[in-house]
Amino acid sequence: MAAEQPDAFLKAEEEAIRLVELLEQLRNEIISYSEAHDTLDVAADAVGKLATRCADIVEQVGGLAEVLRTIGTPELLRRLQEVNGHISTLRTDLDGAQQSIIAAQKAGVDRLQTLIGDQLDLTANVARSITELGNRIGGVSAEVRILRCLTFGSIALLVLALVLGSWISLSLLRN
Repeated sequence: MAAEQPDAFLKAEEEAIRLVELLEQLRNEIISYSEAHDTLDVAADAVGKLATRCADIVEQVGGLAEVLRTIGTPELLRRLQEVNGHISTLRTDLDGAQQSIIAAQKAGVDRLQTLIGDQLDLTANVARSITELGNRIGGVSAEVRILRCLTFGSIALLVLALVLGSWISLSLLRN
């Protein structure tokens, strides 16, 4: 009998563990059902609101159908033709405006290209003029150097002539 007690105890423990697992599963299912119930309540509210909105739309469509019946199909078609005529006129005006804008943009681009070309020509002319002026200034600078040298040479010759003249005069006066 002593050997039967531990086996019975083990079986009872296993059964208790299985019951705990079943209780855990049952608790999880209850939570899941509770969450599903809450979700269904929210969905039911949303469906109720949607049904109300659908009823409003059906009511408005019914009113629109009544208005269309009072207007009549021929009148509706006539107004649609008027609208199509206005749309055609607007489309033609829009196409004309688009062509005008494109032409104005093209003219502006052409004018800008001409101005840029003129500016480039002017810049090239200014660069040539500056180069020529630089060459002239270089030539004038060389001429100024030459004149300066000639001036100093002339002054040196004049001083030398004065010194020689003075020496000759003094030599003649001593004799």
